[in-house]
Amino acid sequence: MSNKENDKMVKTIVDNVNKERIRKVNPAKRDLSKIDNELEKLDKKIVKLFEACEDEIITKEEFKVRKDELFK
Repeated sequence: MSNKENDKMVKTIVDNVNKERIRKVNPAKRDLSKIDNELEKLDKKIVKLFEACEDEIITKEEFKVRKDELFK
């Protein structure tokens, strides 16, 4: 096999490996992004819940109920 053929074969293998890696990684990146968004929303809800309790908008009992609902 010539050097040119070897180079072409190596390039093909590398290209195939990279395509497979991208095929597997992209769905995981989308899932991670979705999870990050959900966590951000949950963080905002938790902050609002604590603020409502601190400002005495809700009682401690209501706080506990709502907290338990968030962490189901």
